[in-house]
Amino acid sequence: MPGGLTTSPRSRKLSGFLLLIFLGLLFLFFRPSTSVHGPSGSRNKALVPGIDQDLIVSDLDSIGWSNKFEEVLRWDDGPIPPTSINVHVPGWTIFDRLYVREGTLYIVTNYPELVPPHKFITSKGGRIAEGNVNLPQLEPTEDDIRVISTIQAKELFGRSASQISGVTFLVNESPQFLTHLYHFVAELLFGLWRIYSSLDPGLKPNGHTDLPPPRRMSFPHVAATKWRDYASMNEFILRGVFPSLVMEFSDTWAERAALKGKTFVYDRVVFSDRVAAMHGKQFASTERIASEAFQVKASAHWWSAIRMPILELSKVKKSDEKPVFPVITYVSRQKWGRRMLREEDHLRLVAGLQKLKERHGYELNIVELDRLSRSDQIRLAARTTVRTQSQR
Repeated sequence: MPGGLTTSPRSRKLSGFLLLIFLGLLFLFFRPSTSVHGPSGSRNKALVPGIDQDLIVSDLDSIGWSNKFEEVLRWDDGPIPPTSINVHVPGWTIFDRLYVREGTLYIVTNYPELVPPHKFITSKGGRIAEGNVNLPQLEPTEDDIRVISTIQAKELFGRSASQISGVTFLVNESPQFLTHLYHFVAELLFGLWRIYSSLDPGLKPNGHTDLPPPRRMSFPHVAATKWRDYASMNEFILRGVFPSLVMEFSDTWAERAALKGKTFVYDRVVFSDRVAAMHGKQFASTERIASEAFQVKASAHWWSAIRMPILELSKVKKSDEKPVFPVITYVSRQKWGRRMLREEDHLRLVAGLQKLKERHGYELNIVELDRLSRSDQIRLAARTTVRTQSQR
């Protein structure tokens, strides 16, 4: 063909042969299947105790094809598996089989009287005004949470729900406080792990636990760029403890909510809501949302599962945790330009600490944390027996 492309009979035969190979591979990898099996051919174990193995099936089994990218919880003509509330205090709840449809939480139960008042579970996840004056406006409505019977659920959801497997830490609050280490770790993570660890009263001093780690941490009201703190300690702690944790943010939540008519079911959710916790009696006396979680009994070593991985990551030695002499650390903010002592008070404090060191042989550290690496900060904190910090 003048001015065009030409092919020889040999190349055409080769192309046809490659096409046959491609079609054969397509058939091999995408042939019909009717169940999801493990390596040995046995059906995979259900992630939530008490659910029949046959309820966990491939999404497209009904038409003879297996979608390898999705599992569903199927009840067909049988009873829909209800939601279980395993642990609850204001602001902190553990659910098994929490259903979510178009952004709304659904608690499926035939015993609605056993469900705590909604304002103690969740909220609209908005910003909190100064003086907490807008808490009533942040209380949840039917757009946020609903309690429905198993019959109502079958009518609304149909015969199945797409399964979001494993443990999810679901944080229902705005980014207002998250970009600060003390709120993210010492409040949020503190409370999440306290409530979750209550499921393992035998948690060991070395941090060993039978609890599976969370697979994901979901923030329905927070953008992906709005959770890290200026010192990068939030991610240091979170990634150090849960290296395979998947982070999901408001865009993911909105994308799932936009799938009209599609129902999701979370295997297990450790649910946190700052506004809901603020309705509790413990918060009223402490102004700390994690205080509500401490109403739940847990192992005396509950925090070890978080603490030990960070000590290991920071290369903290046993001798660091048990120094021979008391270790005094003064965290100075004199160069911050805010929240610092008057210079004369700072100098007076340093002089007094120096006298203690000389008189009793104490170890004294006067530091500016932003000049230390994150691991150095952890090591210093582990060694410290007395800490003082300028706070105004």
